[in-house]
Amino acid sequence: MYGVAPDAQLLVMKVFGKGGGAYDWDYMASIEDAILLGSDSVNLSIGSPNPGMATNSVYKNLLESLHNTDTVVTISAGNNYAWPIKSNTPAKALYAEDNNMNFVGSPGSYDALLTVASVDNHGYTGELLHIGNLDVQYMEPHFNNESISTLDKSSDGTGTTYDYVFMDGIGLESDYKDVDVTGKVVFISHGSISFLEKQTRAQEKGAIAAIIYNNSPGLISMALTDGQATIPTVSISKDDGNAIRSASVGAAGIYSGKLKFLKLFLPFINSSKHEHASSLFNISVFGGVKITRD
Repeated sequence: MYGVAPDAQLLVMKVFGKGGGAYDWDYMASIEDAILLGSDSVNLSIGSPNPGMATNSVYKNLLESLHNTDTVVTISAGNNYAWPIKSNTPAKALYAEDNNMNFVGSPGSYDALLTVASVDNHGYTGELLHIGNLDVQYMEPHFNNESISTLDKSSDGTGTTYDYVFMDGIGLESDYKDVDVTGKVVFISHGSISFLEKQTRAQEKGAIAAIIYNNSPGLISMALTDGQATIPTVSISKDDGNAIRSASVGAAGIYSGKLKFLKLFLPFINSSKHEHASSLFNISVFGGVKITRD
């Protein structure tokens, strides 16, 4: 292996469970093990999607004790992106009162850690759902659920079309009465019952994927911890949910239509219009520096 540290020994530690998600005590234990094994540095690429300062005093004190070791711990700054998108204001204003002005998320926000980040992105990047003339951005948790991109069965990435059922209900047993979702994608409203229960019941009813639309402004950060259901499950905004309902046919709280999934990873400026322009996102400037063994 060649790079900036030839002949270095690498120690790989697993902190994520089989269902996804890493708890504080998981990576704290791995940091401790690495120190006991004599590691010079520990690198973790994990972080909360919700920015803000870490406040757990127990873990804070543990990490402060790193000053007594020769080990340097570096960690990613977090997994948050543009804060205005989570604002409840209609215009998603940059300096709205409810915007979170923090950029760094736990555990990178602990003082004792060396936090690393690199962002040169002039737009958003991601995969989209295509429903008629709508291009819909979604958020996907990574637990036991399969990726929704697996629904694109095309060999060239041009997309695969499926039938969907859009319900006004929250995914209760009664919401599925006389509703056939077998082999279809089902849209379910956020609210009352857990995301895990919504996903599990959708799979039991034969759905191939579940899409949870928010019942209030903004996006949803879902947790499917300890879930056994495997169907792809993602979340979308309330505005996109309303737009999909309007583009569907049906009545009495049950609607239907067709949507397409694409594997293509696209740059786009906003969720209503995507742009196929590589200028929207680029690797950070320093990423072009070539480091040699000399």
